[in-house]
Amino acid sequence: MYNGVVQFDSSWDKGGEAVNKLDTSMPVQGANNIGTAGRVDPTSWFGEGGIVSRIANNIPGVNAVAGMHDVFQVRLQEWGGVIARNTVNIPGMIPAAALTYSSLLEGPPSSVLTVYNAKGK
Repeated sequence: MYNGVVQFDSSWDKGGEAVNKLDTSMPVQGANNIGTAGRVDPTSWFGEGGIVSRIANNIPGVNAVAGMHDVFQVRLQEWGGVIARNTVNIPGMIPAAALTYSSLLEGPPSSVLTVYNAKGK
């Protein structure tokens, strides 16, 4: 599902350098997508590539969550304008995280959890 929505695979990896993009730009595969879109400014607090963005980018899977969240936000703006986008911005992080981490547990990580749970640990 993640791949179908975001158009690239989810990954535990952190993103690379942030890239300049518009509010209506989709996430960029391999880039740091955490924070508000716009001109990359390493001194900003909440912009992509800013202080919080670089710190959060070190948490496994968070950049993938940001990718899903970006798609949600762009689609919301297309559907209901800036008001819809801004209203659902913070609450939209919860389903984005749930869907992303579910996709990250697919394959070998989920197999390990299955074996671990089967052993009664």
